[in-house]
Amino acid sequence: MALFESEKDALFRFIYLKVSDRNEALDLTQETFVKLWSYIKDGDVTLRNIRAFLYRIARNAIIDYYRKKKSVSLDQMVEEGYDLADTVQPDHETIPEMLRLVPDLHPEHHEILILRYHNDMSIPEIASILKISNAFASVKLFRAHNALKKLIGSNSS
Repeated sequence: MALFESEKDALFRFIYLKVSDRNEALDLTQETFVKLWSYIKDGDVTLRNIRAFLYRIARNAIIDYYRKKKSVSLDQMVEEGYDLADTVQPDHETIPEMLRLVPDLHPEHHEILILRYHNDMSIPEIASILKISNAFASVKLFRAHNALKKLIGSNSS
């Protein structure tokens, strides 16, 4: 119990700095102490430096936390059929207005918006023309939409 009282705050701060989530840090701190106590109870080896062992357990718990928090790549999302461009589709009434303003955009944004809406091309077709991945084409289209929204907003005020 003395070990818990003397190390709990420092261990929590160590974990919190790695995971940036208070609740997760609390859970991982608790999990670390449970694993330590379990090891001490079950193990027949005496530990030379229990504090160092405690931090090793915490470090491994943090690594496990990030492994479980599996991130999904944009490429994987596109392969599974997700189209980033579909999340920001303009309605049909705004397309003529949008195409009128497109020449005022950066040439890179101009090109991708024309390909998508004037030529009615899909993301894979645009990616093939621009010689980029489908995911990057979706990202570029998303950025072009954002630039266009700012332009439309500045023209309407």
